[in-house]
Amino acid sequence: MAGLLLKGGRVVDPASGFDGTADVLITDGIIAAIGRVTAPPPGVRIIDAGGCVVAPGLIDVHVHFREPDPSHEETIRAGSAAAVNGGFTTVCCMPNTNPPLDNATLVTYVQRLAADLRSARVFVVGAASAGRAGERIAEIGSMARAGAVGFSDDGAAIADAGLMLGVLKTSRAFDRCV
Repeated sequence: MAGLLLKGGRVVDPASGFDGTADVLITDGIIAAIGRVTAPPPGVRIIDAGGCVVAPGLIDVHVHFREPDPSHEETIRAGSAAAVNGGFTTVCCMPNTNPPLDNATLVTYVQRLAADLRSARVFVVGAASAGRAGERIAEIGSMARAGAVGFSDDGAAIADAGLMLGVLKTSRAFDRCV
């Protein structure tokens, strides 16, 4: 049995409402106990977590990974590694890339790159309008079916009220946020 004991950290568990000093025992990748662990099982690695916060992984719903054309900017590999190092297990990348993430092929491409890394979970926020140009609705349905978790023209306004209404209605039909 592989295990890890985090001793004396400030444990914050939003699901249960717990926020206090405790030990966390993890065995075989599963949280086995939260509280005072006085006799850990043999072979358990012990880490003094005093002065540290022990919490579920954080989520950043607005990151800027620049792939598929990263040039000199942050790649999915670098960004997801930075996320994990900062305690973030999940990120949502915005569509302001070159080309914009405005179709199912690009959504799938980003997801495959991220999955191959086995790092932070990377969700895609697809473009709300084609090319983020604010002139016609992007392929919201096919992007949603491909796994886009929401839609935004991040950094570019949709000035046409009719177009925005169409984006909202289409997104709602696929149970996605804008």
